[in-house]
Order: sequence, then structure tokens, then C-alpha cells
Amino acid sequence: MTSITEKLCDAGFITRKTDPSDRRRLLLSLTDEGNRVLDDQNDIVRKKFVDSLRELTEEEQRELASSIETITHYINKMQSSREA
Repeated sequence: MTSITEKLCDAGFITRKTDPSDRRRLLLSLTDEGNRVLDDQNDIVRKKFVDSLRELTEEEQRELASSIETITHYINKMQSSREA
């Protein structure tokens, strides 16, 4: 993990500070450049995902939509039971 952290710091994507309350810990933060790169990557992934969805047949799109609704239902159910 340290090697990855160093590379990201060297590239200017993150900053690293020692936690003032626990000097054994490091606090990592995205820089403006890191946020820009992350946003760019999210846009690329989103575009590829949308392009992939266009390749699905209508039946596959309906099945996917149904699966997403089922997953969403169970996620909401889990969240509700945690809050209770």
C-alpha cells in the first residue's frame, strides 16, 4: 500500500499528512488534480457502460432492469432493518 500511496503522491493526485491524534496513522486526501482525474475516469467508465447497454436486446434490457429493481429492493430492506 505504501508504494501505491507514494506513486499517487509523486503524481500529485493525493496529499499525505500524519494524523495529529494518532501519529501512527496517515490521512490521505485527493488533490484538485486527483479529483479531476477521478472525474475523467468516471466519465469514461460511464460512457463505456452506456455503450454496452445499447448492445443489449430489448429482452436483456428488461431482465437487467428487473434485476436492478430486485437488488434495490433488498438493499433498501437491509438499510431499513439496520435503522430499526
